[in-house]
Amino acid sequence: MACEPRLCALALCPVLKIIITIKINFMKKTILAIITFVTMAGSSFANNDPKPVKQYIETLKREFAGASDISLQGNADFEIASFKLNGTVMFAYFTREGELTAVIRNILSDDLPLLLYSDIKSNYQQYWISSLYEAVKDGESHYFITLENGDNRIILKSVSGTSWIVESRTKKLLV
Repeated sequence: MACEPRLCALALCPVLKIIITIKINFMKKTILAIITFVTMAGSSFANNDPKPVKQYIETLKREFAGASDISLQGNADFEIASFKLNGTVMFAYFTREGELTAVIRNILSDDLPLLLYSDIKSNYQQYWISSLYEAVKDGESHYFITLENGDNRIILKSVSGTSWIVESRTKKLLV
């Protein structure tokens, strides 16, 4: 014998409340466990020696007088300092030993050397620029540009500020 749907729902209401409460408590405990694990894992890999951080900041202030809004973030190979200089956001890459290896800044296409700018304008009219930055390493500027259209993505690297070489060319996945 089937019961009326409204009456069945009312009869199951206390059971549903218990199931929902159990699920919510399980989710809370799971989230808390994940947060605890991430916190412990992050702190175990953290460098507790403040000397290198101080060294990075001192080098940065010495090389770029007037640098402000300095923040540090590390990865496996480098310590990366982001900072502002004359209103421009820049990124300095340091080795783990504290040596400054490169400085990077985003630029506009108008800031490219004339030969590079002309090459982009004449050979890549069907693409738009999605990324463009200058990297200064060992006193020499290198330029990297990412060009895209509806089907392709091309990354070019400058050669001595006069021409481009193709770093990579990929087809976009059409979804």
